[in-house]
Amino acid sequence: MDVVSTRRYARLARRHLSATFAWCSRSPLPPLAWVFLLWFVLVVPAIGIRGVHYEEGTTVGLARGAFEDGHWLTPFLYGVRFPERPVLVSWFLGAVGATVGCLPLWLARLPMVLALLAGAMLVHGLVRQHASVRAALFASVCFLVSPVMLQKTVTAEVDGVVSVLLFVAFVVWWAGHARGGSTVGRWLAIAAILSVASLVKGPQPLGYFFTGVGAYLILQRRWRELVALVLVGVVAGAVVAAWYWTVYRPGDLTLWRMHSRIRAPQSVGGYVGGALHFTAQVVLEWLPGILLAAPLAVGLVRQRRTRNRNLALALCLYAGVCTAILVFWPDSHSRYAMPAVLAVAAAAGLAFDESPGSLVDVAQAGATCLITYAVVVNWLILPLRPTIGQQKHRYAEYIALTIAQRPGSLYVTSEALDRQVLVYLTMPVHRASFDTIRQLPPPFFAVLSPRQEELLRTSRGDDRVVLHFSLAEAGGSRFVELLPR
Repeated sequence: MDVVSTRRYARLARRHLSATFAWCSRSPLPPLAWVFLLWFVLVVPAIGIRGVHYEEGTTVGLARGAFEDGHWLTPFLYGVRFPERPVLVSWFLGAVGATVGCLPLWLARLPMVLALLAGAMLVHGLVRQHASVRAALFASVCFLVSPVMLQKTVTAEVDGVVSVLLFVAFVVWWAGHARGGSTVGRWLAIAAILSVASLVKGPQPLGYFFTGVGAYLILQRRWRELVALVLVGVVAGAVVAAWYWTVYRPGDLTLWRMHSRIRAPQSVGGYVGGALHFTAQVVLEWLPGILLAAPLAVGLVRQRRTRNRNLALALCLYAGVCTAILVFWPDSHSRYAMPAVLAVAAAAGLAFDESPGSLVDVAQAGATCLITYAVVVNWLILPLRPTIGQQKHRYAEYIALTIAQRPGSLYVTSEALDRQVLVYLTMPVHRASFDTIRQLPPPFFAVLSPRQEELLRTSRGDDRVVLHFSLAEAGGSRFVELLPR
């Protein structure tokens, strides 16, 4: 195929993509219905067949610690204290589990799944007030299919939930600011939203709201609103500080400092490499919205005339200031920058109507590729290969079946702990040290490391250790039963 033919096909593809987005915006179906349809396609059927992944084991384990063991204020993860941060989503799931009697994985995923839909609707509504229907539809698509969100679409984690809550606070603030200034009632509503967000994952993510809005108010010299913003920070900070104060025990300060990555980098090379890796990963995960949002930000810096300049500036500062801080923060992970993706998508929507046609076509092509990828994985690969990610489920079924035949308590050591396996178990799980386990009277079941199994056999010569199977994907952990000889 020669160069001329390639260019012709590329122009035809861009023309068809533009026509498709235009048809969706002009169709009898309301634009929000298209947003809902895309969300539905991304969520179903994966919510029920996708195996446990990422930190879902932690979220579900903390919820079980609440409704099974009664640890509501101070989180416990399978019997071990977990004071790193407040866990509002796990407390909510714990309440659901206490009501239902169990916590199925699909039910644990609902907070993130519903937050994804709410975020798309929020972005669409904000952009639609200032741009065309097509631009608003594109902005919501940018949020839904951005790689950072596609990774978490059906994931029982809290990053998406706190990101949407922070953007809700931003939208509420902007609605008041655009009218000349927020009222006391609006600032109180913002304080309440941010207080809830602080109990979802601690105070760190709130930096996106306070640094972004604060930078905007400083540039606009809105000092009265800046004072109100500080007071809101005091209220939200007091709420989360009260939790930390209540659960504090000696030694927790060191744990909190480690959790916040407050430490010096180990080497200059590693620090620079980490910053570059973080930057590259964030740029890729913000596609396709960043293709239009980045030129918009450059135009703002160069004082280029732009419609909706103030909102565009606020969105770019919301997304950019805290992300720039994370670039230089030691050991930052790209998921920490998830709150910015809503602002990036909204900024892309504002830029949609003013950007060059070729750039818009490229962004639409990127969105189409991401939609196609998500649909193929969700509706073809997962249903046709349901075993993908289900090995952990089978391990849990083996354990549950064995214990059902000869009931007994199940203990797990930290070395052999696989939270993704434990998610599928409905019976209580006791996490204990190996020294504690080898002093327990039989019979009982345990999941141990290979070394711990050998030590148990040698230290319990009067008892019989039965090896039922090894968990190949859990570092070779052994599921054993201790019986009196």
